[in-house]
Amino acid sequence: MNVCARIALIMLPEPAIYKALRQQVLWPSVHAAVDVYRRRRECAGDPYELTWRLIHISECVVITLASAAVARIRDIPSLRSEYLKLRERCHGLSWNETEEVLERVQGALDGSVDKWIEILQLISASDPSGSDFLQALQTFLNGSATTETTGEFPKIDLAPLIRAWSQACDIPAGVKSEALPPKEALKAFNSFRNRFAHVPFPYDRVNEVWLALEECTFRIFDMKPPACNVLSPLSGAFGQGSSILCGSGFCKPEDSWQATDGDVYYCWGNAHREVWKARPFVHIDKMMRPYVLTRLRNEEGEWEYIRYLAEANAVLRVNEPAWIKVLCPPEKADYVIPEDKAAATTKAAELSVPATTSVPAPPAPQTRADALAAVREKQYEPAISFFRKEVEARPQYHSGWSRLGYAQREYAAHLMDSGNDLRAAEVLKQAIESFGHGVQHEETRYSAEAYYHRSKAYWRLWRINRSAEDLDNAIEDANRAAKDYYEDRFVRWVEYLQEENGRIDGPK
Repeated sequence: MNVCARIALIMLPEPAIYKALRQQVLWPSVHAAVDVYRRRRECAGDPYELTWRLIHISECVVITLASAAVARIRDIPSLRSEYLKLRERCHGLSWNETEEVLERVQGALDGSVDKWIEILQLISASDPSGSDFLQALQTFLNGSATTETTGEFPKIDLAPLIRAWSQACDIPAGVKSEALPPKEALKAFNSFRNRFAHVPFPYDRVNEVWLALEECTFRIFDMKPPACNVLSPLSGAFGQGSSILCGSGFCKPEDSWQATDGDVYYCWGNAHREVWKARPFVHIDKMMRPYVLTRLRNEEGEWEYIRYLAEANAVLRVNEPAWIKVLCPPEKADYVIPEDKAAATTKAAELSVPATTSVPAPPAPQTRADALAAVREKQYEPAISFFRKEVEARPQYHSGWSRLGYAQREYAAHLMDSGNDLRAAEVLKQAIESFGHGVQHEETRYSAEAYYHRSKAYWRLWRINRSAEDLDNAIEDANRAAKDYYEDRFVRWVEYLQEENGRIDGPK
């Protein structure tokens, strides 16, 4: 760093993050990441290294807050449905309601920071009742104040980072040069991290990028409390037994503190205290060194933890198979709903499928599982007949309409591959009509999935007839799905349409 730049930095007001360091109020993991950055910065560390340590700060904030929120929601009975969604993101399992299968995707416990961010996105729109910590976290993530006592977390202006970043390499279309709530800014920081890791930034631009990233990252820790002792989700401690770890060391617990059984989270504010179980997200070793969970290495229960300190052996592996039961992966039984149970044994009338060759026609599906298997085996017409009979018998069965639309859309794709676009267009119009019933599902996650599938049906129809109206409908449904229910595949579909057609803005 040149002399003028260093003098300018010295003259700037002290960032709120340094005050938080001195006061020892940050979560131990976050304190460690920030403290290492400050030490390396004071030692005039290389801008490239300092950029990575700023990335570590934002990643640490994401993982610490997301894991604390998952553990807190786990203990609130009224939030069981929200906890199921979070378990999906942790383990990388997604329920496909249309096909009635659990799909494997990358999860937070696979080491995906994207999924940790997705967890925060869900929490920002969930019901925070039952916990002051969750209410404060939601206020922080959304960059707003909800009451006179929760404080105000400002939005983060990404303009400095975007200016410096754009001079080094291209910027993803979804990253905007504007003031964003922290939940979106953290997502932008991760997009920058992916570029910085895989694109060779010109060295003469790294210094500017580092300073801009520092300015934006430190805004995470700015808070404008209307009163003293306001609860901040960035302030907290880990507890074990009769000990509390906050900041860089031990804190003296108040007289009312009771020894805990196992590791716990502990936060305070507004004259209120919250304590909840932290396992398996936090591990405190025999030297009282705190680690946070980053990965589940295998199904046998080998957990990987990290300390955000510049030290040897910062990564720790712990073999505890029993902990998987504390954070168990979703199972198919978690998704069975009453209307499905009523329909699970429904038998369809025998279907007559004319054979076009000497090969015997496959047996007509007798159950929903048979029909779904027929779709996977590309026996579309008998599956469509089954699902049509099912919705004719139960017109308000919205999930059944979505399955019919899905089978019709897959059949249309098969027809397109075979060169029969005229017939494919007819079937796609039928699929769009079927999904029109599916989007009326009372559960947001399933109506969003119907919008997502209908968007793909509109998009395929547009590929056939190149109608601007069909493309606009595909764009509208894609945005609706991503806006109504945050799921990675919905967002990726929006981004695909945006990149391919240049006519769509991402979900707000």
